[in-house]
Amino acid sequence: MNVLLVVVPRYGAYTMTLTGWTMLFACSLYYWLLPKKPLEIHFEEAVIQFKLGWCFWINIVTGNQRQMTSEVRALLRICIRTYSILIA
Repeated sequence: MNVLLVVVPRYGAYTMTLTGWTMLFACSLYYWLLPKKPLEIHFEEAVIQFKLGWCFWINIVTGNQRQMTSEVRALLRICIRTYSILIA
């Protein structure tokens, strides 16, 4: 994605948007598949619980950030191109 962002900024922005949407889709799918009744798996000295941990929240924040940044970048690219056509 970073190579696309440098070489062809428009495609880099589109790829970044796709990455953000994929991250948000994965988080929403995980939330949807999480059982409503708390599921606990007991081991000898530990208990595994399925819950929304810090990785879930970081993926949501990063997905939103990627999506918004790339959409702003794509819109700026379109506005700059339209503005330069109007001036010339």
